[in-house]
Amino acid sequence: MAELEKSTDVVAKAKARKNLAPKIVTVLDTTPTDVLQWANEGRELVFEADEEFLELPTEVYKALSLKSKTRYDIARAHTEGNNPVSDATPEAWNLPFNQRPDEANRQLAVKGLDPSKDYQWGRIDKLGTHKAEEWEVDHDPKVRTEYQESCNYKTLGGQNQPEGILLSRLKTISEKKRKERKSIRDGQVQKTQNSYRKAVESAGVKPIVSPGNS
Repeated sequence: MAELEKSTDVVAKAKARKNLAPKIVTVLDTTPTDVLQWANEGRELVFEADEEFLELPTEVYKALSLKSKTRYDIARAHTEGNNPVSDATPEAWNLPFNQRPDEANRQLAVKGLDPSKDYQWGRIDKLGTHKAEEWEVDHDPKVRTEYQESCNYKTLGGQNQPEGILLSRLKTISEKKRKERKSIRDGQVQKTQNSYRKAVESAGVKPIVSPGNS
């Protein structure tokens, strides 16, 4: 009877945990006591890295769930400048994480930009299209990402293969492209207006075109 009650209590607690919102742990507004309380409540925990990483005492770390411990270990390794994924595979971790477990805005951040150039992240499978627009793979050693990638092939990681690559082109080329696109749009508008005039005039009606579009 006691075993049945214990089993029922475990199931009830497991169901209750599913309804608990996960907590983000930072050094700014969290204490180890908070983490211990959330762990005992069965909450999933997400640990911020770098300046906001909160080092936990051993007894608090032991109270974490397996998933929360894994997230903690990844954040700690990242804070220490290591890449925990380079020494393991997704299968070994049993987690579908990207090559770099970090926030999107940090992955996209690029430093040391040349003021005479425009930059964008492009899809590798669309590289031919990008080159047709005069974008080139950026090889400037002064331009780097948060991950100290310089010179060749600054990429966005994902599922053990790059998903995006940094492209650049002179701003003069970008301006030329904008003018070309505007010329094409203006031509399309003029063509539409001419067709409209012909259709209306053929019906014996005076066409009306908005000011600035004539």
